[in-house]
Amino acid sequence: MNRNAAITQAICTSRYAAWTTSEALPASRDEDDQTNGLDVIDSHQALDAPSPKQKNASDSSAVRWFTATPPTLPLQRYPAIVRPSMLQAGMISRIGAKRPQREGAAMDVELHYREQGSGETLILLHGNGEDGSYFEHQMSAFAPRFRVIALDTRGHGKSPRGKAPFTIRQFADDLLEFMDERGIERAHLLGFSDGGNIALVFALAHPERVGKLVLNGANLDAHGVKPSVQLPIEAGYRVASFFGRRSGRARRNAEMLGLMVNDPNIAPEELAALSMPTLVVAGTRDMIKEEHTRFIASSIPDARLAFVEGDHFVARKNRAEFNEAAEGFLLGR
Repeated sequence: MNRNAAITQAICTSRYAAWTTSEALPASRDEDDQTNGLDVIDSHQALDAPSPKQKNASDSSAVRWFTATPPTLPLQRYPAIVRPSMLQAGMISRIGAKRPQREGAAMDVELHYREQGSGETLILLHGNGEDGSYFEHQMSAFAPRFRVIALDTRGHGKSPRGKAPFTIRQFADDLLEFMDERGIERAHLLGFSDGGNIALVFALAHPERVGKLVLNGANLDAHGVKPSVQLPIEAGYRVASFFGRRSGRARRNAEMLGLMVNDPNIAPEELAALSMPTLVVAGTRDMIKEEHTRFIASSIPDARLAFVEGDHFVARKNRAEFNEAAEGFLLGR
């Protein structure tokens, strides 16, 4: 049994079962240390750590910019999970077809948010299991030039869960309602991880409402996440789903993990429809596969691509370099 298999087996037989009775949320790919108290993911990260040669190469430049369009990878490398039921439900659109219009849907919760600064509106969308405070260093940096709003997504932070579906597409609908209620006709979007997926889904459905788009650590589907991270997540989701039949806590954990297992399932071909200026950015040691990040950037017309030194959480852990890349893009530099 190799090291990966041994680690995964250990997780499945011990740690994940404890989540079903714990007050805490399950380990999320978007916690500050990517573990939420579990040391298993650290072991996986050690397997993916760069060699001394790679590290020395990356140290020479904290931000690696790619101004030319990266090589396009074969579409079949990232198959989107598209089922007829998803098309009928409007969860994903047929290529070339308009998404169904929502008819006066009213949001059943009031989203909590933080606001700072003035100018063009910039909305920040956090990752799985987090809240708008993740962007505290972006709010203070961008507020002198933008009206910065950091949301707590439905069921995260101080925003209630409500009774609507707990999906990336529902979160994108919530964002539309939030903007409508506050008279925000157009906004720049900066989304991290699941927040990047929300921003991407929103931009595809409502391109006229997006100024510029920054996708940090986003993915089209579960295939874009490194197996050393994704396999334990999927194992935990199955365990939490099983115990969720009898435990409310387990159901909540399964919902949170389900966002990383069942969403966002964006068909790669849809990205060609995006026309707004887009920056795709990730960490040099991100849990999202580098080739997947490059694939997203190459699939969006004229998208810029940058890699910032660090892991999945570069906006927090390497904020100076991340802010420089993001703000420079937003200001047209």
